[in-house]
Amino acid sequence: MICLEKLLGCLKNESNIDRMTLERSLNWNTNLHIPRSVNIVSNLKKYRIKKEYYSILAFVINMLFLIFWPVILIFLFIPITRIEFNKKSISGTIILGQLNLVKNYIGDNDIYFLHPRSLLSYLNSNERIKLLFFCLFSFYKIILRDYKLASQCYVLPELVGVHIVLDKTRFNELIFTNHYDRWATLFDQFDTANLKQIQHGQLLMSKKIPVSLKNIRSLVVNDKKSLLMFEKYILERKPKEVSVKQKTINIEGIKSKVNFKTSLLLVGTPLNYELENKFVDNVLKTSNDILVLIKPHPRFPITNYKSLIKRLNSKNVEIINYYPNVDKVVGLESSLCEEYRSLGYEVFDLNEGAIKFIIDKLN
Repeated sequence: MICLEKLLGCLKNESNIDRMTLERSLNWNTNLHIPRSVNIVSNLKKYRIKKEYYSILAFVINMLFLIFWPVILIFLFIPITRIEFNKKSISGTIILGQLNLVKNYIGDNDIYFLHPRSLLSYLNSNERIKLLFFCLFSFYKIILRDYKLASQCYVLPELVGVHIVLDKTRFNELIFTNHYDRWATLFDQFDTANLKQIQHGQLLMSKKIPVSLKNIRSLVVNDKKSLLMFEKYILERKPKEVSVKQKTINIEGIKSKVNFKTSLLLVGTPLNYELENKFVDNVLKTSNDILVLIKPHPRFPITNYKSLIKRLNSKNVEIINYYPNVDKVVGLESSLCEEYRSLGYEVFDLNEGAIKFIIDKLN
């Protein structure tokens, strides 16, 4: 089983993502964090939730974990019991991440999964029972070391489960696209394998992560600036192999049936939804001859944008899943924006003070 120190490292780095999200998006510095705060930042902005209320809710959630952990663990464990056991053995190369990022590395005999939790299917019945009891008692050891990590322990079953699977397999290479979350920290503990890390988006950091990655042997980055960020904030030492990946987007013609004078790609982000709403509103109030194509972030519910289009009742806004050949690109903190910029497109950073400037450029 995974040792306590390694578990703590995974949880600390995961909690650090919440801390960075709140600092960057709301300029908040809090001692306790609601797990996966990146998913609620837009609502915190929308409803103007005060930092004090957020802190109270974070405290309550943490206390609920401290008091009711055995009950919470059962609810977390039930989905694992329902996963059908996969009797196949794992060996060779394991590849984890979005297909468009790793497809060039997948060989005929390699094993590919979109998400690490897919590996839980390789847990047999005995291992699942051991997993349950290990998580039950490990929780109390963790909170004795750092009680603020109590609510982060919602990831314990899948973390420990994936570690059990990887620990019993004979893989010689692990390729993944996580940067510095719980999964990247977990994978870094398998120092006997060749670990290849592939950058999947922009790095927005100003501080070193709590537990640096020590065993990354191969690193694929978007550019030299990203490499410096990895070396300064994420990795303990420079990998033996470093390469800059080729641009992966294939630009296609606009598939809209209606022609407009100007076309605009809005690159979505989980942290900026309310501002994106405001921006689209202002664009449509200014002109009816601008086509706004929205490419949602993979981690953000597409239903939010569908409700935006329904509210506007406009044919000028479309949700897409391809890379269009547009006149202008608008987004914030996005590697896709950087890829468009590198291809010569005019790209604007979306922020509160830039809305009028961008609209003026569109007309």
